[in-house]
Amino acid sequence: MKTRYWALIAAFAVQLLYGLNYTFVKVVLSGGHMRSNGLVLLRIIGAASLFTVI
Repeated sequence: MKTRYWALIAAFAVQLLYGLNYTFVKVVLSGGHMRSNGLVLLRIIGAASLFTVI
């Protein structure tokens, strides 16, 4: 595939994850499953893990 197609696929994936993030956070926080501090901690750990792998 050309580079342009990979860029479009990556942009679509980012937008999909961004859109799903709002729904996920709303369900988790309003359901009382986790406090906001715990969610922030999970995001930091996830980002650090991805940066370490890359």
